[in-house]
Amino acid sequence: MSGLERILPEMKKKHIIEVIAQMARYNPFFEKAEFKYMWDTASGRPVLMYPLTAEAKRRIHEYLNKDLYGKSHRGTLYKSRYGRVEPISDAIKFINVSKRYSSTLDIDKLPTQLQDILKAFGVERRIVERYVIRNATFSIEPREIIVVVGASGAGKTTLLMLIIGSALKRSDAKYRPDEGSIEIPKNVKVAALLPGELEPKFGDESLLEHITRKVKDAGTAVEIINLVGLSDAVFYRARFDGLSTGQKERAKIASLLAERPNLLVIDEFTAHLDVITARKVARRLGKIVREAGITLVVATNRPGVIAALVPTKVILVGYGKVAIIRELPKGAKLP
Repeated sequence: MSGLERILPEMKKKHIIEVIAQMARYNPFFEKAEFKYMWDTASGRPVLMYPLTAEAKRRIHEYLNKDLYGKSHRGTLYKSRYGRVEPISDAIKFINVSKRYSSTLDIDKLPTQLQDILKAFGVERRIVERYVIRNATFSIEPREIIVVVGASGAGKTTLLMLIIGSALKRSDAKYRPDEGSIEIPKNVKVAALLPGELEPKFGDESLLEHITRKVKDAGTAVEIINLVGLSDAVFYRARFDGLSTGQKERAKIASLLAERPNLLVIDEFTAHLDVITARKVARRLGKIVREAGITLVVATNRPGVIAALVPTKVILVGYGKVAIIRELPKGAKLP
């Protein structure tokens, strides 16, 4: 058959890319790629379009601004389901708070050889006591994002434990100040992550089941899981024990958010995440707590994470001192 005898299909200029995707209700992926929601199919699946030509862009714009249904949504389908919480009703106030570390060194139970060595250096029995926090006075205002920094062992975790202990009314000595007082708003609802101390409990259920059970809505559960960087659908049905170390850290944060707290306290924030993922999670977390009205207190020394969170205050803990070393100016534009 010669070329002249072949029948070629008519070639037309393509004006739009059209997708029909139910997932668009639960993930803003298409909208971030500048697709516009148009309408639903007869079976209830959303139709989204991306213009490839100026003509297509004009017609989509016209539909979204003139059609009765188009005007009702303006091309946006995905809406955050997490919503807002009732913010803490007043500031968290530290008033002349001090916390001491005390330890008794006793060598009597050690093997004789080790006792002899320690005695040679003058180490027998002694009580070691020092201030971790001394006469700290500062406040954490409703909806603030606070970052606590300081050298390892300086007292960052101790400061967080004092906040958590006061919020939960814990009687354990390590959660209470030795001197001074901490004022906590009456309506506080705290969720906390202290590795090895306070962590969410995961069973054999899938991650989606775990978060849905807490937040009572599957769509919101998907949003929370996506927020912490576990947006691949394979993670929705994964169990906690099947996740990597970094993924587990993100799952824990998702579990805390599902409790819908108005005070969120996290120690060693993003410790097991790579630099890029840590920044993404921090940026997303900062965005959702601001939108939801949550007060956030985290401990981290990672500059990229601190920058991504855009904290209202940075608090330095060290040598018993607690000091605000950086404060966002009032009225500053937030991301």
